[in-house]
Amino acid sequence: ITETWLGPEGGVPLSEMCPDGFVVLHQPRHQGRGGGVAVIARKSLGPRRIPAPEIVGCESLLLKLGSRVQLGLLLTYLPPSCVATALPMLLESVAGLAVEFPQYHKS
Repeated sequence: ITETWLGPEGGVPLSEMCPDGFVVLHQPRHQGRGGGVAVIARKSLGPRRIPAPEIVGCESLLLKLGSRVQLGLLLTYLPPSCVATALPMLLESVAGLAVEFPQYHKS
């Protein structure tokens, strides 16, 4: 989910809208209005939050899913006003994560 419009102060908890057997992981927008990203994942996938790269102007959520077969998921919202400045940094971060993700497989 992108554009959750839920800031750090909260709002309607996404967990209240979540079906049984699922969990919500949310990264609110820290400044301004709008923004924020969330993932609703099945609990059986064992979603685990991993620190995401901090990119000015982006909200990002990085997850590790699965136990036997590992999957990394990066959800990022990049507002149109930040594309020119933040996109190069975002692409660099994605490339770095592709190289680094195997280390998270062991933890």
